Amino acid sequence: MFKIVFFDLDGTLLTSKKDVLEENKIAIKRALDNGIEVCICSGRPQSAIRYYQKISGAGRYIIADNGAEIYDTKEDEQLFKCPIEESICLELFEHVLKNNLFVRIDTKYARYINIMDYKILDEVPMEEDYKKFFKENDILQISIGSNNAKDIDEIIENLDESLKVENRFIAENLPGEVHVINIINKSASKGNAILGLCKYLKIKPEEAMAFGDDYNDISMMNAVYGVAMGNAFDDIKSLSKEVLRTTNNEAGIAEVLNRIVEERKDI
Repeated sequence: MFKIVFFDLDGTLLTSKKDVLEENKIAIKRALDNGIEVCICSGRPQSAIRYYQKISGAGRYIIADNGAEIYDTKEDEQLFKCPIEESICLELFEHVLKNNLFVRIDTKYARYINIMDYKILDEVPMEEDYKKFFKENDILQISIGSNNAKDIDEIIENLDESLKVENRFIAENLPGEVHVINIINKSASKGNAILGLCKYLKIKPEEAMAFGDDYNDISMMNAVYGVAMGNAFDDIKSLSKEVLRTTNNEAGIAEVLNRIVEERKDI
């Protein structure tokens, strides 16, 4: 019997138009009404996830920045954080400035950006006194981008051993072809955060389900009962317990949620 369900956003709960299907909204509400917690687990910052939490009707808990933060939006409380060390943040940011690269920096409060031409949603300009900024804020994730893939290769090759690249991709809706990496603390992952929240809520791992599609969802597939979207990479499908016949643009998620609600009623 499942007591909690976790959803990745892009390519999973969100359609290609970046909205949530009405069938999935209805199924999420039904799951919550029947005692099943629903949690968004994304590489996006907490400040951005809140919007999708609201439109989808998902539950109170958010896992943000690829597992670097767990947040309770009802109590407005950060339950867990796994930040990047201040000195390492400074080193990365100074490399970005020196090489005129694009960077996004996630904190508990907002996502900051150094080049406003790359602004997509609600990012705010990076503060001028960046040394003070890194001293006063916990940095949960750093995303670095360049039109030259070799710039990204160099960063990966010289990355501090306390860090890891959680995913690499070509960014959508940005000027030109921008190669991006998301960097987090080596100890952070979606899977670890899921298990941490389950422990906090006194839910067993076998009572948790997670939906995903991309490589940063691998740790979720390994941690709990993983469900791969029909549009997921083959590696994700091979690690999951279940593979949907449908993509993120169809209501396969609703079918699974309705099924586990019915299973819960039968007990």
